[in-house]
Amino acid sequence: MQVSRSASPPRARQLGGPRVSLELWAAASVHVMGLLHRPSPAGPLSDKALPMGSRIIVTAAFTIAVFSLPAWAASFWQEVARSRATKTHASAHFLYAARPNLSTCVAGTLTQQAKARALQGMNRIRALHGLAPVRYSSLYDRSVQEAALLQAANGYPGHHPSSRARCYTTAGAEGSRTSNLSGAAKRGQTFLDSDPVHKMIRWTNDAFNRALVTAAGHRRWILDPFTTYLSYGQVYGHAVQKTFDFDHEPVLTPFVTVDYVAFPYETYPAALMEDDPPWSFSVIEDKTKRGNNKHAYFQLATVTVTRMADGARLPVRNVYMDTKGYGIPNFLSWQVAGWEYDTPYHVTIRNVAMQTRQLRSYSYRVSIDRAGGQAAPARTAQERVRVKPEREALTFPARQQQVITRDEREREARAAARAAKRFREQEQAAR
Repeated sequence: MQVSRSASPPRARQLGGPRVSLELWAAASVHVMGLLHRPSPAGPLSDKALPMGSRIIVTAAFTIAVFSLPAWAASFWQEVARSRATKTHASAHFLYAARPNLSTCVAGTLTQQAKARALQGMNRIRALHGLAPVRYSSLYDRSVQEAALLQAANGYPGHHPSSRARCYTTAGAEGSRTSNLSGAAKRGQTFLDSDPVHKMIRWTNDAFNRALVTAAGHRRWILDPFTTYLSYGQVYGHAVQKTFDFDHEPVLTPFVTVDYVAFPYETYPAALMEDDPPWSFSVIEDKTKRGNNKHAYFQLATVTVTRMADGARLPVRNVYMDTKGYGIPNFLSWQVAGWEYDTPYHVTIRNVAMQTRQLRSYSYRVSIDRAGGQAAPARTAQERVRVKPEREALTFPARQQQVITRDEREREARAAARAAKRFREQEQAAR
């Protein structure tokens, strides 16, 4: 069993230009970033490489081509299901430009197409949540590949391998520290290689997190709106996805438009919901800096999951919350008992305590798709009136609705007034 640790191709709309495929964009991203950081004889970070100013200009020009990915791309997820069955993207020929060797501590190298596949998978998952795509950084290919070698050679030692570990390198240890890690499935005594998209799915699902399933640390890095880069390594199924400390890359301003990140969200692929992972929610109150969203938003919060067909409420259990720094530093998760595929649900989170000391509610729809890529049914006119958003829905990259009705707003105002009164009374008592 693998364990995680912390048709035509789908097309996307390019802003102000022609339609191009996400697959082409992923491959081009890996290629362009590889050109920007092509090693010189003096070393991968030598001053003889492309100057930093030119790198920033080319990177910025390439970033302008970022387009609005469709949130739901049925053909991509159908292709993923076929690929998982045929192992098309899990073959040594697809994955390795140079094969690893555990006995001689050779990390090997991945093909450009394997790295593009990892980038494609992460960006498709992010598009489901309305998050901007990340870019591939080839500067850290050595680090993540040597980290994957460390994991494979030592039976998965985790984020802080000993300096006495087999195949230890400083770059590999740094890659282990700053990355999502995943172990490998085995057949007998043989580790099995994996499709990079499948690794992205496993990290987002996070149902086999060794540390704490309910904290879903891997998922939070994949779905972090402030993430801008990705590097990926794999050695015989042991995979590494660098998530932070891209110090040698130009600092990019993340394009954050969402007000929250929910999992699952709207029409959602069944592949991401295997093994019944916890559902989750994080608030994005500040869109300029990740750390500014560290706040105990959920101390008063309640969660309801309602089946839209008949209004029945599903049991919500194992509620968990934290403000740890795995991606967005606020997190609420819960288990939903009895949910079914291809069934629309309405999730409502009430009494979210904002940093402004106001209480807010969030509401969104979920339909976990297993029936062949059909999107969730459109809202009825009556429902649209009942959950009319406070402002126009955002169009890039995907819809994020704020569905607070007038009655709910009035109830929240009264609740906020009561909470403010209690707060004043507690302050006076403390004096």
